[in-house]
Amino acid sequence: MNVAAHAAGWLRVGIMAESTNPLRVCQVLISDSGGGLEKHFLEISHEMAKSCLVLAVGDADNQEKLPGEISFSPINVHTSRWNPAIYWRLFRILKDFQPDIVHAHGNRTAKILARIRPFLTAKCLATVHWHLRKKRNRTAYDQLDGVIGVSEAVLSNLKNPVRTVIHNGVPLCSVPWARHSLCSTYALDPGKPLAIAVGRMTRGKGFDVLTRAWQDIDANLLLVGDGPMMNDLRALVADLGLGARVRLLGRVDGAVRMFPAADLVVIPSLAEGFSYVLAEALVHRKPVIATSGVSGARELMPEQLLVPPGDAQALHAAVRAYLDAPGDYYAKLSSLYDWAARHLTLSAMTHATMDFYRELLER
Repeated sequence: MNVAAHAAGWLRVGIMAESTNPLRVCQVLISDSGGGLEKHFLEISHEMAKSCLVLAVGDADNQEKLPGEISFSPINVHTSRWNPAIYWRLFRILKDFQPDIVHAHGNRTAKILARIRPFLTAKCLATVHWHLRKKRNRTAYDQLDGVIGVSEAVLSNLKNPVRTVIHNGVPLCSVPWARHSLCSTYALDPGKPLAIAVGRMTRGKGFDVLTRAWQDIDANLLLVGDGPMMNDLRALVADLGLGARVRLLGRVDGAVRMFPAADLVVIPSLAEGFSYVLAEALVHRKPVIATSGVSGARELMPEQLLVPPGDAQALHAAVRAYLDAPGDYYAKLSSLYDWAARHLTLSAMTHATMDFYRELLER
């Protein structure tokens, strides 16, 4: 389906376009990686459509995840980025839509956009979600009109002077999961403290380290997410005899509803840009134990609350310290909770992004 097929969708907002001349924004994600990157793309497209004319470009599977009033153009995300067809497809989409801003998400999308940038009149930018250690991954960002980083650290190797840090923002949870219902659903002792860890089950997320750290911890732990390490983690839980206290839930839609019921949120990642889980925990005013490998946590949280990545013993000690004196964690994070309520919501992230758009357009 091409852009012309969505003309009716654009006409529905035609009156608004004539009276307020809304910004025309194209959000682009050419990746099938899913996870936080896809979440970011979908949520900012949805939120920005409240005040802008938005066209989302991505995997055809994303269309059903967006409201019908948002115009959408599918692109083949499964082909090589060296395939000329993908450049021609994106160029034609942008030529038809005539955006003011083109916003790419992730390394692959940034590289594709940078190659057609000389042929576009729109301002082009990209969001950096991860640390860019290879020089070839940094070049594309330096060729764009501006760059957004989800943390200070992910921007450190870039030369592009037009940059800003906008942390990931999360939607507020309107229907939280009650604690007693959560424990009952997953056959957990409701009298024990409840910890939660959320993410894709890959080696870099450190869930195996967290599982080893949970030995001799008298608390429940929910591991939420799916991925290639699921079977290994199930075997590890069984080998360590943790089956009564640790549950692997797989993918759970609306996992954010669990946060209000949790006593503690753990982020054991070996390396990460800015964790959505961190934002969700802070917005819900929950104690957080994170590794220093999460650059967002390293920039925002008190140093004494961080643990070295990959260190099960240090993670174990940090969880025990929380269980012994949970009030100390609330006290150390209270000012950060207040800051998160102002800066780490989806609305705040979207407004900050639009402010950066306006800055680029004024240049």
